[in-house]
Amino acid sequence: MFKIFDYIFPKYCLSCNDEGQYLCSTCKTKNFKAWNGTLEIAAEKHFDELYCLGDYEDELLGKLIKTCKYRFVKELTDDLAKLLAKAIVDKKYIGVVVAVPLSKRRERWRGFNQSAEIGRCLAGELKLEYRDCLKRIKHKKAQAKLSERARQKNVLGCFEIRGEVPETVILIDDVVTTGTTVNECARILKQAGAKQITVCVLAKG
Repeated sequence: MFKIFDYIFPKYCLSCNDEGQYLCSTCKTKNFKAWNGTLEIAAEKHFDELYCLGDYEDELLGKLIKTCKYRFVKELTDDLAKLLAKAIVDKKYIGVVVAVPLSKRRERWRGFNQSAEIGRCLAGELKLEYRDCLKRIKHKKAQAKLSERARQKNVLGCFEIRGEVPETVILIDDVVTTGTTVNECARILKQAGAKQITVCVLAKG
């Protein structure tokens, strides 16, 4: 069935436009150098480090993220996770991988949580454990449409802990702009016992 579907609607590489995959084998070798980012957060910062694969304005990275999220191409989460793993492999990460959760409504609409899918694959690439210990309990407005102050209010009370929280956490999200979402997740993770939290994201928006 998938071969017939691919024949009718062929895939083209988002980088070089070759037919066959959204990211062809040649373009998968592109190297991104994860950088240690800083964010000016108005509230108290609760995570310890932030690493970004690149900038949302990067032509290829932006296309990959947008196609994954807004064209609902789940298979791209694997490619994105492998690009991130390759960029941060020299950082010798230890700990448990945890993803920023989506609301049930948004996850049903998209069909998957891109951050969770990236987190699971990244954990496999780095030979680490993945754990779902965060749950989103409220559906709020999309953060991208709000001011920084409104974003902070929007995420308060949105998340809760489920299960055991590890002491060392690698917190995964797709795009970070002001950092309010990852910071709120980090806050409740530390309240529940996490000691060290490194945020790893695909892009800085």
